Amino acid sequence: MIRILASVAVALFASTLCAQRQVCKVVDGPVGCGPSLTASFTSASKPAHRLRVDVAGLHTNSLGALVFGTQLLNPPVPVLPGSACFLLTDHYWSYVFSTGSNGRLRWETQWPMSLQGAFFVQSGSLNLNSAPEVPIDVKTSNVKITSCRLQ
Repeated sequence: MIRILASVAVALFASTLCAQRQVCKVVDGPVGCGPSLTASFTSASKPAHRLRVDVAGLHTNSLGALVFGTQLLNPPVPVLPGSACFLLTDHYWSYVFSTGSNGRLRWETQWPMSLQGAFFVQSGSLNLNSAPEVPIDVKTSNVKITSCRLQ
């Protein structure tokens, strides 16, 4: 009798896990100093969702970075001493890229169903060819909070 009850309990638990679905969302975070970052989730082939990040307003033909963090920095940290642009999230993982002539980035990845949690996403660019009075110019975007949870 105990084995039967244990088997039923395991079957019920397993069916509950299978009935859960992953729900992903994007929420606005703090504002940066210029570039606009948008993020969205779409359904992809199982077992994953597709995360798409678009950034506009970066420097043209310059070095950029897309940063994924696990928490907001409090207080925010200036990118350069005296800069009005701030790093708003800590660093967990990043993607470095070249912006090209349009100052934009479009980046996509799969978010596996097994990953439950949240990332704070921010982007920025660095221009080394600015005016002589400002030899280095930095721009940082707003933050989007991306998360997926089982429901």
